[in-house]
Amino acid sequence: MYYNRPIETMDRRLYIIHSFLAQDLVSIEQICQKLYLSASSVRKEIEWIRTFLSSYDLKILSTHDRFYYVEGKEENIRSALVEIHCSQYHEFQQTYIHEGFNAMFYQDKKTYEDIRHALLAILRDSDIAISDIAAKKIPTYICLVKSRLEKGKTISLSSDLAGDLEKTYDYQIARKIVSDPTIREHCEFPEEEILQLAAILLTSRDIDIRSRGTRGLSPDHIAANAAIYRKVMKDVDDKLGRSLYNTEFYRFFAADTISLQLQLFYRHHFDSTKRDRLVTYVEGDEDLISPVPMEMARIMIRALEERYGEPVRDPIVLAFAQLFEKMLKKVTYPYKRLRLLACSTEGLVYTQNMIENMISRFRRYIDVIEAYNLYEMRKLDFGNYDALIHSGSLMYYRYPLRSVSVREVDYRNTSSEIFDSLFKYGYDRSRLEQLKKILSIYPDSDIRNVESFIERMCYRYGKDYESQMKLFEEYKEKNAIMDGYSPRLHSFLTFFNHEHTGREFIDIYLDEDMAEYDDALKVRYVIIASLDPNNSVSSLKIDNHIIQFFIQVEGSVEKVLQDKDQALDEMFDQIIKINFIGY
Repeated sequence: MYYNRPIETMDRRLYIIHSFLAQDLVSIEQICQKLYLSASSVRKEIEWIRTFLSSYDLKILSTHDRFYYVEGKEENIRSALVEIHCSQYHEFQQTYIHEGFNAMFYQDKKTYEDIRHALLAILRDSDIAISDIAAKKIPTYICLVKSRLEKGKTISLSSDLAGDLEKTYDYQIARKIVSDPTIREHCEFPEEEILQLAAILLTSRDIDIRSRGTRGLSPDHIAANAAIYRKVMKDVDDKLGRSLYNTEFYRFFAADTISLQLQLFYRHHFDSTKRDRLVTYVEGDEDLISPVPMEMARIMIRALEERYGEPVRDPIVLAFAQLFEKMLKKVTYPYKRLRLLACSTEGLVYTQNMIENMISRFRRYIDVIEAYNLYEMRKLDFGNYDALIHSGSLMYYRYPLRSVSVREVDYRNTSSEIFDSLFKYGYDRSRLEQLKKILSIYPDSDIRNVESFIERMCYRYGKDYESQMKLFEEYKEKNAIMDGYSPRLHSFLTFFNHEHTGREFIDIYLDEDMAEYDDALKVRYVIIASLDPNNSVSSLKIDNHIIQFFIQVEGSVEKVLQDKDQALDEMFDQIIKINFIGY
């Protein structure tokens, strides 16, 4: 809810939304007096609220005498009411309280707690898994129903939708819920209300088809989602992330992707995927998810949007990014396993123990270790080996090989030190050398406004007019799913489709003055990247972590400005060292 937004701003907006939804008519003057704002400031906030409510298919209209009111279907009004009420997550204390809004739900919070306990007891017995935020929203909805019915506000479902819901297991559970004595004492639910509750249960499902959460789901729905999944995978096959989808281990993660898509399938079919959310229980920090998984999530969600015919503004977007992050961590960096010599004046038994110790700790990085006594070394072609492991005498350093003392490995060297002295030299640096050629920094750029700057860059990078138009269209659609702003270093990252640029690049634009983005935010530099989806999956991982340096590690851009090759070498060494030590 408060991502990139000051608490004070959201506090004012919440009060205005509360006023619109709790009162039949609202005047600008009333809000100005309460918030101590000018009429122009209030109207500016109302534009944000108008956008938010439009995601619920609600409109803000005005009368001839300048009163405002909200218009829309009752089910959409309730959905917005619950979302806004639950925005008081972690008991956030609002400065501006609208008593009438809170009274729509309950007079005493014990009512909510009792209903919640009764609901969750039924769900536990039913073997239905719902998301944790739904465990807050559903009892909040049940509390709301009473006041809405008392005002004569009823739900109206189409006969087709009602027929579909009646066939679901969730409808059976909804009937059990409304029959519970605690809930029944609060409110009697007519049939249409029971059907609506069933829809809410179904769209709140937390589904993992590999383990649980599938109890009572329709085989027809599962098959329909599987068909959409196959089409979406074809849609993203030529996009960034293609090499990851083509790995053997993706077959394991495919079930996770299908599970996430199935949750969106139900929200699209029985509700909507375009609802803006003010708060979630999602604990993943967008700033900790690396750039390529974020972009892969945008690409997949954009493909789903085209299939559903509506935007996807669901917290599950971040779950896709987290899944792709986990997948990319499974990818290994290309490594040429080392051919080593082992030698000791203390005899072959000691040398063999040295070898066994090295293999037990670093088997993944070693192709072969051959043991020789000192006098035998003259017969060897040292060009066939990468390094010499020895017992510590200075005499070994005269050979034309990198030499490492195993005494130091055993007693003093940490994994970090053995990496620096020996194993880092086995990593393939060919992609790094390519990155040195495609990375550029423009220190005196005139950015000013990020949106208009990106639009200008689409004309610069698009290989033809049609591609230029598509680049900006794709940028707007993907940025609406998850924007590219990173608060850590005040950077902005966007990926351009390689199909429309025809070349690879990572370009960083710096402006002496902080550029503007989304009214209140400031940006130090903009990164625009275009990567070939046909590159190897290991290259994709290297690209990802190099770009991650620029948006998360202070001073990375400045180091590249001073000496690009040295800076990239140091970044790569840090990346592979973390990989080595963490293995």
